[in-house]
Amino acid sequence: MRAVLHVHRNLIEYRDPLDRVCLELLLQVLTEVTASYPGFFGPQRDPKRSDPVPALLELTLEPQRAGGVASNLWALMATAYSVRDRVSGDTWRVINAIRARLEVMRQHDRSELGDVEGHLEELVTSLVALAGLSQESMLRGQAWLFLDIGRRLERVRQICRLLRASTTEVREADLESLVLDAVLAATESATAYRRAYQISPSCEPAFALLLFDASNPRSLAFQLETLQGHLALLPGVATDGKQSEQMQLIGEALTRLHGVDQGTLSDVDGTGRRATLIALLDGCDGLLRETAEGLTREYFTDLGGARQLIGSG
Repeated sequence: MRAVLHVHRNLIEYRDPLDRVCLELLLQVLTEVTASYPGFFGPQRDPKRSDPVPALLELTLEPQRAGGVASNLWALMATAYSVRDRVSGDTWRVINAIRARLEVMRQHDRSELGDVEGHLEELVTSLVALAGLSQESMLRGQAWLFLDIGRRLERVRQICRLLRASTTEVREADLESLVLDAVLAATESATAYRRAYQISPSCEPAFALLLFDASNPRSLAFQLETLQGHLALLPGVATDGKQSEQMQLIGEALTRLHGVDQGTLSDVDGTGRRATLIALLDGCDGLLRETAEGLTREYFTDLGGARQLIGSG
């Protein structure tokens, strides 16, 4: 969302036609990544593209808008309150700061962007603090393990959806560079890219950083390797050398990632699409969806059904 608003601000300030085309692409990417359909697709897409502010405000501010910022953060608040007896005082201060910011956003004028970017910046600061507290203050027990597994599963699927929506179709070089710049910003990898390559964003180095660089904590490789280590520590994992179903799925995703020829990811087929990249992203996304579903069945579903706790007599 911040990357989209940044491009929108540039368009308002500089009136560059390339920013207009980039914004229209990123609005569709935003819809696909957040699954907030119809969004900027369908019969209403042209009016929304010509004036995207109302739809962007809805996606940012409305608690009832599924896939939106406010909706997800209010769900976070509900989850936090359900485990309030297990949350530290420092963590509660961060959670209360997020709640206070959401209350301010609830009162925001729905007709103009105003300081929406400022609200998002404050929320990002609080969310980074919350993530830091979970990494530095939680005991490394099963609760933390499942928390981090969930984080890595979500990040893999977000990376796959983001790249699938934004980079699988070939575009004119300047436009592609603008889109990749937004993608790198959205994945907190823009600074790493500039330090590593010192060139304008282009596909091959961007794919190397976001997919294969295991030293980048935002990359696909990093998430999969971390998941592999976490899954090995889960209760009930066989000790006879036989891997669990979830371990096998992550292993297959890693095999696909390491088995692909990086140089072919930018290759274009007859339809103007990067078929090898699409196959890799769709394959990994599907395997991680299966992993998440398997973990839910294994650890969070009561297969025994309802049981009577008090005798009828």
